Order: sequence, then structure tokens, then C-alpha cells
Amino acid sequence: MAKKITYDKAFYRSLLLKSIPFKQGDRTLDDATATAVLLLSAKHTKLTESFNALIADAVKALKEKDDKYKDFDKKAQEFAEMERIEQQIAEHDNWTEGQKDAEGNEIPRPAMPSDEQVKRAEELRERDDREAFYAAYADLKQAEIDLRMKHAADEVDEPSGLSSAELQGILRCIGTDGTITLAVAHPMTGKYEWSKRGFLELLAKCFC
Repeated sequence: MAKKITYDKAFYRSLLLKSIPFKQGDRTLDDATATAVLLLSAKHTKLTESFNALIADAVKALKEKDDKYKDFDKKAQEFAEMERIEQQIAEHDNWTEGQKDAEGNEIPRPAMPSDEQVKRAEELRERDDREAFYAAYADLKQAEIDLRMKHAADEVDEPSGLSSAELQGILRCIGTDGTITLAVAHPMTGKYEWSKRGFLELLAKCFC
């Protein structure tokens, strides 16, 4: 019987796998180990995609069930257009002569939207359903967060792990002295810099 793993643990392990370097200084991960890491990472990516599809279907069902989400996607596109036009207007109006970017280059004044676009934004802002849409939007975002938290604990089949030989290949590549920067924060320090030994021990715990 296949071992099980929760989605949230799968996400965490996916980030760990993506943190494994294929080259460290003059040392390179051997082909067999690199292939094993890539295959295992791909399996965890599929779990992430499966989770996102599950949430997307649940959100879609929620929109179809509740009348306050009627024509939600259409309205979302329309009010996004309003926000985009208003942002362009603000960038045009707030520009000052002599503004420079991070590299010291002078920034030209952003173009003003056309009269037609300005009128379109004004009409959208005055629509009677605007406030109701944004309230529904906030509710839907919270519902999505709740769904993610709920289903993160769902269990799925755990992908096969790394062999001791493959872990040795990673050890030979990164070594045990010094630190390594990962895509996940250390649970104790909250920092993304881990000791290499601690990282290897975590790989062994999660995948061997």
C-alpha cells in the first residue's frame, strides 16, 4: 500500500528539491543523481498542479452556486480595465520633470489614456454594481484561502524518494561545511540560510 503525504508537506518538499544545487564551486552533481532529483521534483510539481486544479474547481463551483457571483468573471475583466486606466491616469498626473529610474535614466512622462478610455473608466466607476462586485471579490478571495487551508491537509500518494547513493551524490556536490541558501525558511531561525549538514539531514529525513 502506497505511503501517504499531505499536500502541504508535498509543497514543502518540492521547495527543498528545487533548492538542491546541480553545481557547487568546481563540483557538479553526477548525472544519475541529477536525473533522480529532476524526476522526483517533477512528481512533486504534479502534486502542486493537482492541488491548484482542485482549488480552481472548488472556486468555480462556489461561483456557480451563489447568485452574488453571477457574471463575476465578466465583471472582473471590466473593473480590471477600469483600474488599469485609472493607474495610467495617475502615472501621467503624478509624473514630475527630472524623474529618474534606479539606473539614473530620466523617465519620460507616461502617456495619458485616450478620451474614450477615460470616459470608459468613469462609466465603470459609476456603475451601480461596482461596490457589490468588490464585496463579492473579497468574499471569494477569503473563500479561496479557506479552501486552500482545508485541502492542504488532504492526503495523496507519496512519490518515491531518494536512494542512499543519490543522497551521497548530493553530499559530494555540496559538501558539509558552511551554509546554503534554500527556497524555504529554517523553522528555528526563520532565515533562508541553512547549514549544509542540516540541509542534508533534512533531505535524508524527507526523502530516504
